[in-house]
Amino acid sequence: MLRYVDVETLNMCAQPVVAPWSRLSIIHLGQPVELLGPADTAGWARVVTRAGGRDVAGVVPAEQVDGPTLRLPATAGREALVAQAVREWLRFAQGLGRADRAPFAGHAARMWQSLGEGGAEGRDWSAAVLSFMVRNAAATVPAYRRFAFSGRHQDHGRDAVEQRRRGEAGVPFWGYRAGEQAPRIGDVVLTRCCLLPDGAVGAVPAGEPPALAQVVVSVRSDHVLTIGGDMRDSVSLSHLARTGPGSLADERTVILHLSNRADADA
Repeated sequence: MLRYVDVETLNMCAQPVVAPWSRLSIIHLGQPVELLGPADTAGWARVVTRAGGRDVAGVVPAEQVDGPTLRLPATAGREALVAQAVREWLRFAQGLGRADRAPFAGHAARMWQSLGEGGAEGRDWSAAVLSFMVRNAAATVPAYRRFAFSGRHQDHGRDAVEQRRRGEAGVPFWGYRAGEQAPRIGDVVLTRCCLLPDGAVGAVPAGEPPALAQVVVSVRSDHVLTIGGDMRDSVSLSHLARTGPGSLADERTVILHLSNRADADA
């Protein structure tokens, strides 16, 4: 049974105990594993996954403080974007690598070059990262080819809002204001880097202050985990609180919610 790791890191062990002598590997958020069933010890599960270029069988904790460590698959389109987000997070050393420093600078330059818009001046790093993730996901999911590839978040937002207004089919995202929909795996949230007056909530006007585009990679009852370009010019993991089963808790920070429709018309 296919499952995905739903926590930042997870110890894969030979025996049902977390200790250096038992650890086979550390597997990461979003990594696919084959769930074989429960282990002989309660609270552990038997899995097989790729580690170090080979298939490794072992056991993992089935639960952590905030819930299960493994999740069911989402749709193929949603998982394709999550996989690209995780790939860039790992490529940037889980938020420790900087786009202006070796060896990360060369890859950051390729992100900008993929947009075909010249240099990075006047554009958003986070928007370039999101565009790069979506472009790579488009290799296997055709709907992503219709994304508004841009180094400006306002282009992403305006396009998604307009696609929803027209009821456009075959597009990757429809834009919703904060609170209209609960976040799901593979959605994107555009958040402010600072708070604005309440009247600006849900709009993406010209001159919008610096924003962050974050791909939702884990959804729990009280929070979501997201991956995207950050204010330090890296690609990092963020924690956003939720209001129970509803939407994100601090909706004043949310500019727009891009609901993933990559599989909706397949």
